[in-house]
Amino acid sequence: MAQADPCVRVVRAQYVEPEARRDLRRKGLIGELARHPFAPSNEFIEHARIAEVMYGFDFPTDVPKMAPRLKWVQLIGAGADHLSGGSGLFESDILVTKLGGPSLRNIAEYVMNAMLSHVKLTKTYILAQPKKEWTRLSGDTIGGKTVGIVGLGRIGSFVAQFSKAFDMRVLACRRSFDGAPQPNVDEVFPTDRLLEMLPLCDFVVVATALTPETRGLIGERELRAMKKTALFINIARGEVVDEPVLIRALSEGWIAAAHLDVFQQEPLPPESPLWEMPNVTMTPHSSAAMPGLAIGRLHIFAEQIRRYLAGEPLLYVVDKKKGY
Repeated sequence: MAQADPCVRVVRAQYVEPEARRDLRRKGLIGELARHPFAPSNEFIEHARIAEVMYGFDFPTDVPKMAPRLKWVQLIGAGADHLSGGSGLFESDILVTKLGGPSLRNIAEYVMNAMLSHVKLTKTYILAQPKKEWTRLSGDTIGGKTVGIVGLGRIGSFVAQFSKAFDMRVLACRRSFDGAPQPNVDEVFPTDRLLEMLPLCDFVVVATALTPETRGLIGERELRAMKKTALFINIARGEVVDEPVLIRALSEGWIAAAHLDVFQQEPLPPESPLWEMPNVTMTPHSSAAMPGLAIGRLHIFAEQIRRYLAGEPLLYVVDKKKGY
């Protein structure tokens, strides 16, 4: 990037918040941050004073005051929900862009793997292997089954594309819908018709951004509306789901199983019942992880820098009113 224009000076000054503070920001518990103090390094403060552009994930409280020359922030993640937790960026006129591109297919493949593993009884076979149990079971196919995608953004659109390749019926629920047909989607439901879509689905995939409107979107009404045979998959944010109600739904058989990559508290506390539930498969917020992800992110940032210097519109701009 520095070679692209002699006016660009790139410096590295890390600011990585402890998970406890990040969790409080995601939950919007700004008043609790004082109980978990974490000061930026002197190096970060020094560079922030003259920074015009910042690239990262975590940002200190009231960063616009710390960085008076700041014009643009490029996030290294697809979500921007943590920025509403006191960073001051949503209340400023500083441009914020999020990540797009390198991990979208990877996350969609993760979803397909979750659906395939469920119908092929993969977890059952894995657990039987160390016990040397030779039991032949009857698996199923996802072809012809219905997947409902809650949130038809970039990730949801890839899930729809891949699901169609498996000959699935694809339904989707999205907040912004003008009635126009959507690629690879058989029917789109506006948010106020979510309860109408859920009973039709064999698989429910949550891929929506976390906003004040989607916080707690999946609760008792929604889980009870799903098929008892449904697999629930969450690759969005843990706060989109009422987790205690989900645990109850899984233990009481409202739905068949869940495949979860995100949780209301991360890391998931050892005392959470989810750890030991036989109908739950979990991963540690890793659906986007893949070889070359860091390089892929930098390629996108380099293109953004080129656009910024050329005065061209930037990609993946966060709508601060919507929160994503």
